[in-house]
Amino acid sequence: MAIADSLARFSATLIATLQTRLTLLSVEAEQSLARYTRHLLLSLIVLFFAGIAILLGVLLVLAAFWDSHRYSAIAGMMVGFFLLAGGLFWHLKTSIAQQPEFLALTIAELENDLQALRGRDTKQHQE
Repeated sequence: MAIADSLARFSATLIATLQTRLTLLSVEAEQSLARYTRHLLLSLIVLFFAGIAILLGVLLVLAAFWDSHRYSAIAGMMVGFFLLAGGLFWHLKTSIAQQPEFLALTIAELENDLQALRGRDTKQHQE
């Protein structure tokens, strides 16, 4: 009976550990998906504003040959869009550089579990 009880406790512990690790995996996957979605949206916004800046740059060159100060207004808008696109690009680049490795917490916990099991195994062999 003692072996059956020990096996039952071990099985319950193993299942509980796997459930915890799968829950952690799920949470990390959701967070990563949200982060990647935000990065994708920011990238699209950066591309949009960069496209507008290029279009306004072309309009600036065209307007520069006309006879009034219309190109000053276009130049101001173009600089504004470039600054906005540059600021968003910097934010995106910084955010990507600072994000943790994918599933880092799950991998660390599994490594801790493995080390704990190896530690128990070593102790049992020493006895």
